Parts: sequence; C-alpha cells; structure tokens
Amino acid sequence: MDSSPMTLFGYFNEFTAWPDDALEMVATSLLQETKLEASLLAHCVTVCKYFHHSIDDLAHSLTTKAAAEVLCDIVTPTSYLELVFTFKQLLLKKRSEILTLRDRYVTGLEKLKEAKLLITELQEELKLLQPCLVETSANTEALMIKIEQDTIQVERKQELVAADEAVANKKFADAQAIKDDCEKELAKAVPALNAATDALNTLKQDDIRVVKAMKNPPSGVKLVSITYQMMTLVMKSAHLNLHSDST
Repeated sequence: MDSSPMTLFGYFNEFTAWPDDALEMVATSLLQETKLEASLLAHCVTVCKYFHHSIDDLAHSLTTKAAAEVLCDIVTPTSYLELVFTFKQLLLKKRSEILTLRDRYVTGLEKLKEAKLLITELQEELKLLQPCLVETSANTEALMIKIEQDTIQVERKQELVAADEAVANKKFADAQAIKDDCEKELAKAVPALNAATDALNTLKQDDIRVVKAMKNPPSGVKLVSITYQMMTLVMKSAHLNLHSDST
C-alpha cells in the first residue's frame, strides 16, 4: 500500500468529502432560520456550494505538497459549515440594520402624516374662529375708543375737583385766619375776665343787696355787669368752637 502524502490525502478526500446533496441539505437546514423565500433560499444554497466547489477546484489545481496541506486544512466539511454560518450571520445582521432603517423611515412618515392632520385641523379651527377673531378685534377697538373718551372726561372732572379743592383750601385758610384772630383776642380778654371774676368774688351778699336796691345803678356798675356777661358769652362760644374743631 502506498503511504505517500498525496495517496493519504486522496484516500481522506474520497471518504470524508460531502456529496453535493449533503452540502445542499446542510446549507438549506442552516439557512431555514433566515426565513427566506423558497426561490431566494435555493439561490443562496447554490452560491454557498459554488464557493465551496470553487475553493476545492482551486486546491486540486495545485500540484505541490503545500497544495495537499491547503486542501486538507481549507476544503473540509467544517469550513463549509463555517461558510454557511458566516453567511447566515451576515444576512441576519444586514437584515436587522435594514429593518431598523425601515422602521425609522416608517415612523418618520407616520409623524409627518400626524403633523399634516394636525395642521389641517388647526387650519379648520382658524377658519371657524375667524369671525370670532374679527368680532373680538372690533370690540377691542371700540373699547379702546371708549376708554380714551372716558379718560378725557375723567381728566376734566379731575380739573373741576382740583378747582373745588383750591376753593375749599382757600375757605379753610380764611376760616383758620379768623379762628386765629379770635383766639388772639380771646387770649387778650381772658386776663380781664379773670380780673373781673376775682372782683366779683370779693363782693359780699350785702353789696349785692345794695346793687339790687338801686333803681338806677351807677354807670361803672352797669359797665362791669355788661362786660362780665359779654365775656361769659365769648368764653362759651370759644369753648364750643374748640370742641367742634377737635372732633
């Protein structure tokens, strides 16, 4: 039996290489998870087998010992499984990326539709509110005119009130001046009144009887009596005025 490396590799390939049906079955089974359409799945399986056979043909075209080692290390059922698995993972990854972009695009379209509907609703509301807005604007303008007119009237009334206030202040000043004069005169008369009161207090009962007995008292007695009565009236009047001012 020939034990050369080429013979051994040939013996290995003959018993370990998968037939075309096995390659197709394995690829179909692994790619079922991708949920591809039947026609598209068949094309993908064909591509995987083509890659595997192409590498196998390239390895057989090599005639050196290194070629046999490459054939043994690369063109194996395991490498085919890795090829199909890698293709499946890449397909799922790209599908996920595309679906994400599609979802974003669909979401954007939905937002645009919602915005369009909202704008349409707002436009309809504005159309309905247009008469109310016109009426409100007219009412506001009329109110502003009325406020301006009322302001003019208020200013005129303020002028009248200011004039009345000036007159009242003048009358108050005049009354205050009269009051001050009365108080000055009263201050002058109080000592005389006190002196007269003291003089009256010195009179005795007999003196009063003598005065009463006089049918025609002397002028001095009459003057003192009249002065006392007048001073008493002035004092009462001043007391009443001071009391009313304090309240």
